[in-house]
Amino acid sequence: MYDGEVQFNIYQVGIRMQNPALAADGTEPPPLDENTVTSLVGELYQTLSAHPDITARAAQLQFAETCALVLAGLRPPSTIIAAEAPTGTGKSMAYLLAGAAISSLTGHPVVVSTATLLLEHQLARHDLPLLHSILGDPYLDAEPLVVVGRQRYLCLNRMAGLLGVHPDQGHLFDDADDFEGTARWPRKPRRGETKALRQALEQMIAAPNAGAGCPQTIDDISSHGEVATPEGPPPGGARRGRIGADLMDAIGAKRGTCLGSKCRYRGACPMLSVRKRIRKARIVVANHALVLSSRFHGGILPPPDESYLVFDEGHRVGEIARDAFSGRLDPARAQRALAAMIRALSHLRALYGRVGQVSDLDLAVAALAKAEMDLSRVPAPQLLTGGKPLLRFTLSAGVPDELRQAAATLASAIEDAELAVGEMLATVRDTQQSGRSADGGVEKLQIELGIGHQRLCDLSRVTRLLTAEQPDSPVAVWCTPDEYHASHVDVGAELSARIWKRTRGAVITSATLRTSSGWNYLFSDLGLPPATHRLTIGSPFDYRRSMLVAPRLGNDPNMTDEHSARVARLAVALARRFARNTPARNEPDPHGDHHGHGILLLCTSWRELDLVLDRVRVALPDLPLVCQGQEPLPSLVESLRAHIDAGAVAILAGVASLAEGLDLPGPLCEAVIISKLPFAQPEDPMAEARAEWCVARGGNAFRDLVLPEATRRMAQAVGRLVRNENDRGVVFVCDHRLMSRSYGRLIGGVLPGFRRQTIDDLDAIITWVETLASAPEPARARAEA
Repeated sequence: MYDGEVQFNIYQVGIRMQNPALAADGTEPPPLDENTVTSLVGELYQTLSAHPDITARAAQLQFAETCALVLAGLRPPSTIIAAEAPTGTGKSMAYLLAGAAISSLTGHPVVVSTATLLLEHQLARHDLPLLHSILGDPYLDAEPLVVVGRQRYLCLNRMAGLLGVHPDQGHLFDDADDFEGTARWPRKPRRGETKALRQALEQMIAAPNAGAGCPQTIDDISSHGEVATPEGPPPGGARRGRIGADLMDAIGAKRGTCLGSKCRYRGACPMLSVRKRIRKARIVVANHALVLSSRFHGGILPPPDESYLVFDEGHRVGEIARDAFSGRLDPARAQRALAAMIRALSHLRALYGRVGQVSDLDLAVAALAKAEMDLSRVPAPQLLTGGKPLLRFTLSAGVPDELRQAAATLASAIEDAELAVGEMLATVRDTQQSGRSADGGVEKLQIELGIGHQRLCDLSRVTRLLTAEQPDSPVAVWCTPDEYHASHVDVGAELSARIWKRTRGAVITSATLRTSSGWNYLFSDLGLPPATHRLTIGSPFDYRRSMLVAPRLGNDPNMTDEHSARVARLAVALARRFARNTPARNEPDPHGDHHGHGILLLCTSWRELDLVLDRVRVALPDLPLVCQGQEPLPSLVESLRAHIDAGAVAILAGVASLAEGLDLPGPLCEAVIISKLPFAQPEDPMAEARAEWCVARGGNAFRDLVLPEATRRMAQAVGRLVRNENDRGVVFVCDHRLMSRSYGRLIGGVLPGFRRQTIDDLDAIITWVETLASAPEPARARAEA
């Protein structure tokens, strides 16, 4: 029985002890009926809508009732629903209310999964606290529970080792590159890191069980010695100073490094704290990657047959699943890891008399030595690429025989080593927990062996992908100069087997579930059963108050340099127009508003973004530019808000991914500039492999894959403009193909119903922007309303 199964059983015992909705003998409560569910949802919604911060909407109640009935199994034959609900519907409040109702009636928790940090923050810091303040404890937890991956929780024992709090934890090896430092820094500490770790450790020990303001995850620490609080990041929110990624690996709570009941910091362990909370929680917030990993490999989240599942931003599930089920093999790094494990075993041999009987020590050493030798035979990626930055092995040809054979023998050797080392690790743990040895050497052996065992498991997964038979479940394999990559091409079958067929009930929701092919792309991508319910909610917004302009810039959008120059001219003209419409801080505003104006600029590549922004900076050196990548997205939004509140015109700029989950109401976004239709980059190896697989099955890659994805990205980008009833503005799509090509018109047909206008040349566009009097001025529209 692996660790995930143990955790699942512990969870089940915990929830049946804690949850009053389950009978004392652990049996299920009586079956639900439609009247019970709809009555409770209706009562809760009536209470919710009476709150002054909530606007009652019939569509929101419809969403909540329908989802609750499907989850309760009262809409056969399926307990799964795909629900598309545009911005303004209030879908997060709707599914949270439905989840609260169903959880209270059945005793089973609801896991809400997100794809972006912004939505996670919205749920944890706004929606759930507000809902709890209205509905109260019987339906929701007083403190929202957000769960992250295990290795992102802080391990106090490993932190103490880095800080020298217990010096008996000295590192075993001289070569710190072989393992993440358990008691020695993997590299020289940067300024502020030691102080930040010490402050965090002191707080965690002083306030166990997640006291107020107590750090729990790596993301809670900044290298300036400031610790984030539940209310937000440290003053300034500067993520540039956070703990480096190379140090994160040395302080995270990994399964292999856990000392269990013998850990001196067990009483303040963040992992134990979150496990206790999960057993009692009504609603658990997590991210797609964690939920998928938990469903496939086990973990701390409730098992699928004991919980309900909501995928918000559900259009991202397929993409994240392909990433979650992938692997990488760096032959050189893997060889170093195996060599380090062999050295660890030699240290174990030296401690043999003190550790106790350890079985199959020689077998493990031999297996690891064989694995290292086999790995040395794996062809180096740079020999296969011929100097190219990337090479994909086609699905039809498969990986070269030399690589496949080497990976197969490596897989066999790693399997032997994994079993032997796993047995030894269990023996070392047993020795420590039984109290037969209090020697610090045993403790550090457990940590080192645990890290190494996890690396063997990772290597095993990659080699299985590299040697997988491809006819029914193809695996994309490509290499860069340093490493091999492998990933499942079609994840629908796996999602069906591991999630849809096992969950008690699920909601997949987003504003952009349908594409140019309707529902077909979503169902195919996620492997949803045909009986899955489909719900489409209309928008409450009057999109006719805003405009979508498709300017003809007089050039091919794929001519990057020329196109970027023209997009920059448009951005400069728009910023100048807004600046003239913004009164100085010491001048009266005839409309009663003293804020600036925000512009969202979205490009299809980082190179194009740099070209556009370089020209904007030259033309408007004092214009505030808030750029993706400078800091986390929540901090970017706050920086933009600060500029707007100060009365400035500011541009928030980034690539297409910036549009995901971004909420910029009112003056934060009064115009959106989209440089071109957001087609996937042609050199993406996963996109190439999916296209090949599509064609092999008789499909059309552009129609069935490329166009639906572009439609979804465009809808997400355009959807940033109107976020509430009073918003209005202009979207510029600087790509004539939106109007001139048949596929462009298909994309346009899925976009909101803005007034449409085409302008023939750049000078005419500039003139039109200069004379624009109403469309991009939502502040005036609000004042007049």
